[in-house]
Amino acid sequence: MRGEKTREIAICAVLSALAVVLGGAERFVPLPRIGPWVKPGLSNIAVLTALYAVRPRTAVFTAFIKTALCALLFGGAASFLYGFFGAALSLCVMLLMKKKTGAGLLGVSASGGVAHNFGQAAAAVILTGTPRILFYAPALIVTGVAAGALVACAAAPVIKTVVKLYD
Repeated sequence: MRGEKTREIAICAVLSALAVVLGGAERFVPLPRIGPWVKPGLSNIAVLTALYAVRPRTAVFTAFIKTALCALLFGGAASFLYGFFGAALSLCVMLLMKKKTGAGLLGVSASGGVAHNFGQAAAAVILTGTPRILFYAPALIVTGVAAGALVACAAAPVIKTVVKLYD
């Protein structure tokens, strides 16, 4: 029992470190972007891996650690709030999609991408008091699905590897 918990903590730490490295790469390595606010969300590869290869609570911890450390290293308080709102809504939606609908990796990740965008939009509305931000909803849906699909494709081999290591 204790060895299992230690292994889960270790994999959470490794996935959180991976998420921070990928989050930093998105900020500092020039990647093709559609707009200044659109990023592929590569750090979510680690969260998706935790969700599929380990267990839901590991995904929650990985997402929170990723959000906190990325905000601390690359952003600030506002960055933390945007990330937290996005990650919280995304995780809730992905957990529900995976458990209740039986959606596959692509569907779960795409829905998580859309939810992440809407979570960040909700944070923006709260922080700025500007509900007009929600006029971007069509763009948030399209970019969320695209980013989620990209993350799912990138996460699939990582998930397979972690499942082999974790078992």
